Formats: sequence, C-alpha cells, structure tokens
Amino acid sequence: YVSVLQIAQVTAMLLMSRAADDIKDIRKGVALTLAAFIPFFGVLLFISMGSGMSSHTKYLIIFIVSILLNLALGLYCILAYKLPHHIMNIQDYGKTLGQSGVISGVVCMALSALMPFLLSKCEYFSTMAVLFGVGILMGILTPMLCLKFRTVSESVLPSSAEKINIFRYKPFYQLIIPNFMRGFSTGILNLITVIGYACGILDSSAAAIVVILTQAASLLSCQSYSFLIGKYRGGNLLLVSAVTFCVAISLAVIGKSKWVFFVCYFLAYFFINHTTTGVPVLVANRIEYNCLGQYTAWRMALHTLGVAVGGACVPFLLKCVGAAGTLVVCGVTALPCGIGYYWFEKQVTKQKKKER
Repeated sequence: YVSVLQIAQVTAMLLMSRAADDIKDIRKGVALTLAAFIPFFGVLLFISMGSGMSSHTKYLIIFIVSILLNLALGLYCILAYKLPHHIMNIQDYGKTLGQSGVISGVVCMALSALMPFLLSKCEYFSTMAVLFGVGILMGILTPMLCLKFRTVSESVLPSSAEKINIFRYKPFYQLIIPNFMRGFSTGILNLITVIGYACGILDSSAAAIVVILTQAASLLSCQSYSFLIGKYRGGNLLLVSAVTFCVAISLAVIGKSKWVFFVCYFLAYFFINHTTTGVPVLVANRIEYNCLGQYTAWRMALHTLGVAVGGACVPFLLKCVGAAGTLVVCGVTALPCGIGYYWFEKQVTKQKKKER
C-alpha cells in the first residue's frame, strides 16, 4: 500500500516536472494541489460515519483517493520549492523553513499526545469523524491562505526567458550520487529499531523512546538550522552535519549500551535533519530557477529510490557485517551528500564571482 502511494507520488513528480517549470502563477498551483485534501478527508468522513459498505469496498475507495491525493502531492512537492521565489526574499528561505519545521514539529507532538487521550475517552469512529472534519476545514483554509501570500516584485524574480532541459544541465549529473546516497542512508536509518533489535539493545519499551527522541531531535534541529543558516553557508552546514552524523551513527551500538545508543541516535538524527532541511534550501538558492521544477522532481525520485534500496539492503547488511557494520555503512553513505553539495555551492559561488 505505502509503496504504491510512493510510486504514484514520484510518477506525478516526474511526469509534471517539465510542466511545473511552465506554470506562471505558482501560488494558484500550490493552492490547487493542497485542495486535494478536501475530497480525501471528505471520503474518510463519509466512511467513518457508517456508510453500510463492505470492508473490502471501503479499503478500495480509500486506496483510490489516497493515490489521487499522492498524485496531487507529487506536483505540490515540485511547486513548493518554487513558491519561496515568489513570496519572499530567497535568502530568508532557510530561516523560514527551519521555523516552519519547529511549528509543524510542535503540532505533530501535540497531536501524538492528544490522539491516545481522545480515543481512550471517546468512541473511535466518532472521534475520527471529528478529526476528518477538521482535516476538511484545514483543506479549505490552507489554499485560501496560500492565495493571500503577497508576491514579490516581478523585477526580483528570476528570468523565465531561457528554458532549460534538465538532461543538459550539468549540476543534475554532478549531484546524482549525492542525492541517491542520501536516500540510501535514510533508508537504513528508517529501520534503526530493527537494527537495535537485531543486536539485542532495544526491546518494545525502548522502541517507544526512539520515537520520542526522533520527534525531539527533529524539533531542536529545525530551530538550530534556522539560527545557523543566517551565520554560515548552507554547503558548510551540510558538510559538517554529514560528517557528524557519520561519526554519531557509527558509534551507536558500540558496547551494546542502550543509553549510548539513545545518545548517538539523538545526535545522528539531529544532524541528519539539518541535511533534510538544508538540501532544499541550497537547491532553491543555487539551482537555476528555470529548471528548478525538473531538478526537484528528479532529486526526490533519486532520493526515494535510494530509500527503497537502502531499506531493502538492511537484512543483507545485518547478515554480512552485523549491526555495527550496518550503521557504519549508514554513516558513510551520508557523506557524499554533504561533500557533493558543499562542492557544488563553492563552484556556483566561484562562478558568480567571475560573472561580476
């Protein structure tokens, strides 16, 4: 199910990548894709209120609307990286993205705490019907708010006169390996609890702590990035984050101590989340605007492919090199991203200085 939804989203990104670069009103495009949540939550609300359909029919309908939603989100993922050029000074994008990550992190943590409480006090389907109704409301309000963004002056927007084919764009090829390997490393990290179980460090209660550490590290990392990006170059932050992540995750199972594992995992996730935030920021700032949609689509496709391959390799790695070796591979495969984007930013900066 999850794999099909991922395939739908990536397919939409690739099919719409060139068209996305031709869309003039980015705000309307983003608003339209966000409105896809309205029918999605509408269907869930209808089903939760008791429609008399069989379980098989319900699952089939949910599956179909989920695919349609992910097709819309595929286009949204492209346009979302072009939107900042139209509504803000692109130099402020890193700080804004970090702060938005903090807000979304707080909301996610609050909902994670609220959901078990509500479900323990109220009937399940009644509770979910209310939440789906809230989802519909958010699906209406979010596009409306998006359309109310004030656009920057046309004179400061990148020129759209020259059309760029992504397959003739040199940085695309230079960053193929960094983008794929970041996904590969993430695919291994996503199965950290499996790795912890395999070496006897984690149990069912410890796995819950990993979830809490993930949320806390993500929240603090976004806040940290929004502060640091105003003082240091994005490429420098990516390089330092990749190296620190490599060291921290490689030490996680040394001594097979649960607390060493928790500390190392927290540090590793903190710094890898710098990369998760930092790559889109650097891309928005340094990739040519006229092929930004195409580049974003292919970057995310390579990343998603890397995640799938990395996750699939975990059982093989555990068998061949054990938990410690698997985490070393996880750390080492994150380095090409930090090094690649650091080098890419230096090249672009040097080129711009020459043009001046």
